[in-house]
Amino acid sequence: MGLSVSRLFVYPVKSLAGIESDSLSVGFRGPRFDREWVVVGPDGVFLSQRKHPRMCLIACRLAEAALTLSAAGRPDLAVSLEAPGRARVTASVWGDACAALDEGDAAAAWLTAAIGAPCRLARIAPGFRRRLEEPYGRPGDWTAFADGFPLLAVTEESLADLGRRAGRTFEPERFRPNIVVRGGPAWSEDAWSVLRAGGVALRAAKPCERCAITTVDPRTGESGAEPLKTLAGFRRRGGGVLFGMNLVPVSEGVLRVGDALSA
Repeated sequence: MGLSVSRLFVYPVKSLAGIESDSLSVGFRGPRFDREWVVVGPDGVFLSQRKHPRMCLIACRLAEAALTLSAAGRPDLAVSLEAPGRARVTASVWGDACAALDEGDAAAAWLTAAIGAPCRLARIAPGFRRRLEEPYGRPGDWTAFADGFPLLAVTEESLADLGRRAGRTFEPERFRPNIVVRGGPAWSEDAWSVLRAGGVALRAAKPCERCAITTVDPRTGESGAEPLKTLAGFRRRGGGVLFGMNLVPVSEGVLRVGDALSA
């Protein structure tokens, strides 16, 4: 049995819940709308589940006209996808100053109440290109508000092996992948070079160093020690622990669940 795509996700707002989909439109920046928005504090620095784990409980929906956010006990917030005249601001992501557009006072008030910390919603400014981490990025590679790379893939087999070692089941959502792959040996993603499906080609840039966000249960927003505790026992490289592979688009196209992959 060869490799295939088993699940696909897009994360419109950095650190909020993702959206599972049957297909992803992949451009050179990554999946359409992926990490196109970010929640920032009064200082312009991004907020994440590292300090606000319950951000994972804010759901996102995308339609032709709007991004809609939902949280328990609150009316939905609709953010227009076409809203001219928004104020230009700077959003800081891991020290990168990113040109962005502020989504207005209503969005800021809604998120401040939902997260419990003063914040605003910002969208990547048209034409702004955030370069990738050197030396893994090449000329022309770029991303929006993702931590470092346009896409992330994990495999079902590595997830299952991690679960066996930890004595529990981990849902892929806590690792926030765009692509879940099945069909190869556990940890075979370490040796990927280029993933291809139809006309889409994705270069394997580097294994992903995992942070405390992986310890947040995406169903409850509660944190624990796993899976970092188990990963640290057998997947430590240098100063970090690894799970999944960061990917960079080499060509544009559409990925679909069920697509056969070559690596």
